[in-house]
Amino acid sequence: MTDLLDKLDYSAKVTNAHKATVFSVHHSIKESIQLIFYTVYDLGLNFINHFKKLPMIR
Repeated sequence: MTDLLDKLDYSAKVTNAHKATVFSVHHSIKESIQLIFYTVYDLGLNFINHFKKLPMIR
């Protein structure tokens, strides 16, 4: 009986460790995507503002 309980306890620990790893990987991927998005967005705004300041060629 204690053997079975030990096995269940072990599998619960493994499952929790796995969940934590998946969560942290998912979280860091999400943060990198946000960082890339904001960087691109910022560059785009700077680019547009730069061209607004230039005299229009007609």
